[in-house]
Amino acid sequence: MDDLIENFIAETRETLGALTSQLVEWERRPDYRASQAFRGFYELAPNRQGA
Repeated sequence: MDDLIENFIAETRETLGALTSQLVEWERRPDYRASQAFRGFYELAPNRQGA
């Protein structure tokens, strides 16, 4: 179980890092697709099945 938690935390940190970069890009370029930035929120969804 600890491995699952550690894996979840590592993947969450990675996703949040990417999401942060995408949100900064969206702020910098208004034509940037918001769907790219918000895809990261979907990846953090607790009931998401598989990858």
